[in-house]
Amino acid sequence: MAEDIEWHLKTNVELWRKWLEKGITPGMSFVVDFHFYVPKEETANALVTSLEDAGFTVKKNAVRTFVFWRGWDIEASVKHEWTLEYLNDRTREFCRSADECGFSFEGFGALMP
Repeated sequence: MAEDIEWHLKTNVELWRKWLEKGITPGMSFVVDFHFYVPKEETANALVTSLEDAGFTVKKNAVRTFVFWRGWDIEASVKHEWTLEYLNDRTREFCRSADECGFSFEGFGALMP
């Protein structure tokens, strides 16, 4: 888990730098999409409920990774006034939850406002 968090935090810094170059300023409000992969349906449903309760708009799609094995891709979108610190806090939270609950936090993305 620590390796995942460190990788994500390093990626956050790089992406934040690019966002700043594109005109994003700390505290600007825009939508960020967080991506997860969940191998078990009951875990996927629990994650969806938790994210929706926290104010995220959530999409859940079944995907096949092998012939007989299926999982769920989840995209959770939220509009917020973003700073690098807040983005890092959400990243740490999602990495911890993924480790504890058995899913993968794949990362995030955003369309520039």
